Amino acid sequence: MFRLYYSNYLETQKEILFHLIQQQPLKDPFAKEVILVQSQGMGQWLQLQFAQQQGIVANLEFLMPASFIWRCYSGIDPLVKDNFASVDQFQKELISWRLMRLIPQHLEKIEFAGLRSYLVAEKSEANQIHLLDQEKLFQLANKIADLFVQYLVYRLDWISLWEESEEQQLIQQLHHQLGENKNPIFNQNIENDVRWQAILWRSLVEDIRQQYSYQSGVEQTRVWHRANLQQHYLQQLVDRKNEALIKQSLPQRVFVFGISALPQIFLETLRQLGEYIEVHLFFNSPSPYYWGDIVDPHYLNKLRSSQLNRFRPEQLHRLEQQEYEISTFNEQLQVGHPLLSAWGKLGRDFLYLLAETDVNGIEGYAPPSGDTLLSQLKRQIYNLSATPQEQQLFFSPADKSISFHACHSAMREVEVLHDHLLQLFEQDPTLTPRDIIVMVPDIDYYTPYIQAVFSQYQARLNDKRAIPYAISDRKLTESDLVISAFLQLFSLGESEFNAEEILELLDIEPIRMNFGIDGQDIDRLRNWLDLTGIRFGLDKFETNQPPNYNSWQNGLERMLLGYAMREQQGIWQDTLAFDFSTGLQAKLAGNLYHFISVLKQWRQVLLQPLTALQWQDEIFTMLNQFFVESSKNEALAEVKLFIRENVLAVLQQAEQTNYQQPLSANVIQQLLANKLNEQVNNHHFLMGKVNFCTLMPMRAIPFKVICLLGMNDGDFPRQVLPNSFDLMQYLPRKGDRSRREDDSYLFLEALLSAQERLYISYIGRSITNNTEKEPAVPVSRLLDYLTDNIQSEQSVRTQLLTIYPMTVFSPNNFIQPHFSYAKEWLLPQQKNQLADFVQPIAEENCSQVEITLDQLIAFVCSPISYFFEQRLGVSFYQREQELAGNEYFHLDTLVNYWLTEELLDNPQQWQYFAENAEHKGMLPRGGFTEVAKQRLYSEIDPLLVAIQPYRSQTISSVDVNLIFDNLDSYVQLSGRLTSLFNHKQVYWRAGKIRERDQLSCWIKYLVYICQNAVTATNIAIPTPLFIGREKDKVVYFEFKAIEPKQAKEQLEIYLHAYLQAQKQLPLIPTYELAHYHKLVEKESSSDYEWSSYLSTQTEDHRSGIYWQRTLQQTQQPDTEYFKQLFTSWFALMLDKKK
Repeated sequence: MFRLYYSNYLETQKEILFHLIQQQPLKDPFAKEVILVQSQGMGQWLQLQFAQQQGIVANLEFLMPASFIWRCYSGIDPLVKDNFASVDQFQKELISWRLMRLIPQHLEKIEFAGLRSYLVAEKSEANQIHLLDQEKLFQLANKIADLFVQYLVYRLDWISLWEESEEQQLIQQLHHQLGENKNPIFNQNIENDVRWQAILWRSLVEDIRQQYSYQSGVEQTRVWHRANLQQHYLQQLVDRKNEALIKQSLPQRVFVFGISALPQIFLETLRQLGEYIEVHLFFNSPSPYYWGDIVDPHYLNKLRSSQLNRFRPEQLHRLEQQEYEISTFNEQLQVGHPLLSAWGKLGRDFLYLLAETDVNGIEGYAPPSGDTLLSQLKRQIYNLSATPQEQQLFFSPADKSISFHACHSAMREVEVLHDHLLQLFEQDPTLTPRDIIVMVPDIDYYTPYIQAVFSQYQARLNDKRAIPYAISDRKLTESDLVISAFLQLFSLGESEFNAEEILELLDIEPIRMNFGIDGQDIDRLRNWLDLTGIRFGLDKFETNQPPNYNSWQNGLERMLLGYAMREQQGIWQDTLAFDFSTGLQAKLAGNLYHFISVLKQWRQVLLQPLTALQWQDEIFTMLNQFFVESSKNEALAEVKLFIRENVLAVLQQAEQTNYQQPLSANVIQQLLANKLNEQVNNHHFLMGKVNFCTLMPMRAIPFKVICLLGMNDGDFPRQVLPNSFDLMQYLPRKGDRSRREDDSYLFLEALLSAQERLYISYIGRSITNNTEKEPAVPVSRLLDYLTDNIQSEQSVRTQLLTIYPMTVFSPNNFIQPHFSYAKEWLLPQQKNQLADFVQPIAEENCSQVEITLDQLIAFVCSPISYFFEQRLGVSFYQREQELAGNEYFHLDTLVNYWLTEELLDNPQQWQYFAENAEHKGMLPRGGFTEVAKQRLYSEIDPLLVAIQPYRSQTISSVDVNLIFDNLDSYVQLSGRLTSLFNHKQVYWRAGKIRERDQLSCWIKYLVYICQNAVTATNIAIPTPLFIGREKDKVVYFEFKAIEPKQAKEQLEIYLHAYLQAQKQLPLIPTYELAHYHKLVEKESSSDYEWSSYLSTQTEDHRSGIYWQRTLQQTQQPDTEYFKQLFTSWFALMLDKKK
């Protein structure tokens, strides 16, 4: 008995299924109920529903349709059963292995000219094939194997034609389908594709036949595969041969549940099985009316246009006849509901195939109830509403059953979703996390954002914003660090061993622990790699190459030599010692050396092609070298066992297919990645939490709230690059699968499965320039349909679509219509209503204060960072920079400055410093070294000439000891003034004169004048001089002479500010002083101009982060306050600048 059940509600079909199981139990109480499903998620949902209804669930077996039909083949006649082992050879992986061996044998044939030009990497002088690109061969074999497997399911007749060498019939079918309007070259290419595929298929079958004949010792005349076995099995079912044996191999009944589509041959098999057992097939159809022949209106318009374009001048006498034919043709096409016809091709084709079975179905339809926009839309689809009057929708702005959300990034999508879910839980106390599913096109891409947003609240105790969530469908290569690192190790064969890449391997705990390196050692190693100049390359010396002092060998030798020598002792055997790896730190250097040595050995393995058996031994050795189990990581043993099993499974396939050629590391890596990626982590689906998962067939089971994220144009429907030699695209048939059509049907299923709300999110604004970005085509079509059919005085689109601010801390997030539960960002938005962030701290009673000259200079140069670091002891670390991993071709800016400083201070030892710099890896390689040295010397030579008159003089210094008793406290300023040449302060630096250099010079000038007045030496103090350079030009900076009284008063202003800064954060900008001066002089400078100026302070590398932290929670700037502050601090200084 073969029975069909139709309904628009999956819950109704579920109740029918449970009723049949309960009311008509199997004859054998120990037999399992066999239920065919399209995904494991559907099976889990049925089990949960059955358990909730009955309190227990057991003895249910969920199978994929292909697996069940494969099992049925065991019940065929003895002749086929004896040869059943040969069928396994037509698995995709095994076909791929054989094709890698067979394709090269046919490349000299004319039909394979296209493949030959693609695969040949090198040719000999005789123009014969010399070397094939093995990686391309592997990829091509995989593509062809995948195609052959599809032919075995969807084009059984083609397989039969090829095996009978009748491919010419297929060529004629293609010519008839394509017509004469196609390019002749295009037609010829397709014809060649048919011929080489037929040749390759026959070669594949013959290869399997010979191998199986040899293994069995009996000459085989036929090889059984899914195509001929399927036909043979169907014939057996129809003819009722071996009926007893067939019945014995089958279960009493089979349920087919939650399947959107089946290949026609599978459906026919189930239909024939219904003559032997009970087969109950449930189809979830959105409408009780037959819609197997409705057509997308866009396609219909295109088709009509195509028909009209066929008219030619010489055919005018047939115009009336063609008009009649077109009219008749159009009458056969029905549009139905435009959304169903646009998205429902997959289900429409399957419904058509079901109708051809001539089996009367049992219907369990019920019209969708409710007045929400979502319910109205479902009802229109249910009724196949086609006219404009039938498609009218009624909408209230309060109706959020269908909502669209446009964000600037994937991170914002998840942040907005989290706020939206919190609002739903607040509005509906009956809603639970298990009632919500969130589906995305690529779950691995969204996982970091999901974890970042949802995990932050779970880590906080008693935070009511925490939402339980679970992520399913992640690839193991993305979710498991050990598996990811295992595959990453295979890429070292072509790696340049750049520092950051290798350090990433040490971030993986099992590897790090195996080599005795702790997590806290990583920061130290990062610093060591930077200081030793390690950038790229393993070896210092390579054939016909200059020494690479940025190599791992040079850096490691420096670390090890540092245990016995100091850098100041000079170069020893072409190595300069590293001072930071002394004492106990040498153990860390030794562990790093051991790690790099093992990596180097593994890299040598990767550089040589090996046979499958050799790769097996090497891979198992590698696993034991890099991943060693310990009591701290017991799960590692299970992961290693899992990897070993998959390695064996992959490499044993080579043995099964008699593939004995050596394989490159890249091919092995791709083979293992493909195998490991088949294992998807879906254990967390339906765990009573908010489910995050990938959009896949029949994953859209009924949920109260269904959320779709990542509905971006280009990302959904998911794109698959077309395969030019896929012949099915030129001769399409009903039931053929297409990723684009599958995804469109998934979107339809999501809409129909949402019980209360459908939430659709996409990246609708560019994060760089805020320009509008289109959503995915199905989303655009749905939004357009709603907009066109809702009658409203206001803009429907703006009511349905919400556009969100770019950042989570935007003030607009807390202004209607937006909302946010991220209260952490609410305080900065209320700063104008709250007390200012800059408040005094507890005062310390101190009548006497000692201040050093260096402290005063550091404070004046950067008051805000000095306050945080020295007064509060707070240091905001900047984000760590990525280690350089490329070769020097010019001097780094900091290295350039360091070398020029050394040259200015010790010009006689310049060659010594330059040689040390080269061995430290600071200079470019080879001839670039001398070029860099000469260029550096030529740029610094004018500055050397400029400071030479002062270098020839005797340098002196003055001790500073100043007392200030008219401030809030008794202040003693002490220190030493250096760089005095005949009483003149002269300073120089190898680079540009910065504002902090000017401020430092200014403070020292004031102190020098005050100290001279105190000691009463009656020496005329010359004005200070600062000498710098910009490229190859010398730059001079000087101050005008000032009176001792002015100097003291100005110094007291800085000292008073220093004392005040011990109590309250000083908001005093000290950069871009020239621009600051213009704002002060401008009578009507706006608060916006002052805010813009203050924001420039964040660009300074030292104090910038402190300004960012402070300005975020500070009131709007007080213009008058800053003007007075600037005048007191800098007016005299700027006035005295020459």
